Amino acid sequence: MTKDDLKNCGLCGGSVARIESDLPVTIGRRRVSVRGTFATCNQCGESFLAPGEMDAVLRSASDQIRDEEGLLGPHAIKAIRESLGLSQVAFERLLGVGPKTVVRWERGTVFQNGATDTLLRVVQFVPEAASFLKALRLEPATGAPARDVQTAARESTFARYTYRAFMPAAYAGMSESPATTAPASTHTFRMPREARTVKGEKVA
Repeated sequence: MTKDDLKNCGLCGGSVARIESDLPVTIGRRRVSVRGTFATCNQCGESFLAPGEMDAVLRSASDQIRDEEGLLGPHAIKAIRESLGLSQVAFERLLGVGPKTVVRWERGTVFQNGATDTLLRVVQFVPEAASFLKALRLEPATGAPARDVQTAARESTFARYTYRAFMPAAYAGMSESPATTAPASTHTFRMPREARTVKGEKVA
């Protein structure tokens, strides 16, 4: 079926014509209206989408939600992934999200939640965090599942500081080299200013 094939409503039998209207779209817990020209029954008011129209409607709805919530867009997510030299599958493993999730983010048909958006920004602006996640979840250059958390922490200065400050019992079991040692009481982590944006506003 193409967008011009439908002549009668499959629900009530009324005639169908393409008219400009607002189509309600629900993605997850969010509901928005997408303005467009859709096949609509003149009797019951039901709207119908041809297969090729669904992705366009989902992209438009996702764009609205991303703008309202200040989330990274498809091009920004793709740029972060490519800066790490990862495939879409490997990036999904790095972030701990499901199969095809990154594909849909980059196509713009779905959007990430706030917590995942923050993780994306941390990976983008804090190289040590990206290195820790790579060591934890990926084998170098292969994208295969990898090390346990303590092995990954031994290879990441960022993780060693985090363990020492907040998980001293786990940290005590790690071998420590002077080059990666920092007193927990004096190490302060701050996200780069350009990364600290919430719904379009800078966070001090």
